[in-house]
Amino acid sequence: MSVHPPQEIDSPPIDIDMLDHLHDMLEGIRTQIHYADRKAQAIFSVNALMIAALSLVSQNSLNANQPINDIIPALRGIAVVLLLATIAASSYYVLLTLTPRLKTGMLDSLYFFGRVAQMPHDQYVRAYIESSLEERARQILDQVHVNSQIAVAKYRNAARATDILYMTLIILAVIVALSFF
Repeated sequence: MSVHPPQEIDSPPIDIDMLDHLHDMLEGIRTQIHYADRKAQAIFSVNALMIAALSLVSQNSLNANQPINDIIPALRGIAVVLLLATIAASSYYVLLTLTPRLKTGMLDSLYFFGRVAQMPHDQYVRAYIESSLEERARQILDQVHVNSQIAVAKYRNAARATDILYMTLIILAVIVALSFF
């Protein structure tokens, strides 16, 4: 996919209703970002529960009678290593979900909190009041685009963390099954 420089687009005049619609779009995308963060937090909590479950299963297996053959402890040891590796991998993708790194550059925008915070209060208020509806619309659209990229990155990483979590559940089930032998 090639990236073309921004071009002037013939569009209808910008009015307050259009700005409201753009604000709604931006809020919808920010809501999706919020949902991705909540999903990542839930996955991280399940990862912590997996470690607790592993601790309980391991403690019960240590207190149980020793198996007749040596293969069961070896299989259990391999499963524990795999479980810890999948928990680590899932947690890694959770962290990537919570802190996506995109190279979008810092937009010169009246809507991007990083730029707003850098400006003195009076300068920000003056810049906002003096901006035209077209400038505001363009800046909101820039934010919609950047926030969409952030949302996609968060959902992609959350999906990876979820897939790995499924593997973790399967491995934990194997460990529990092996503890009966």
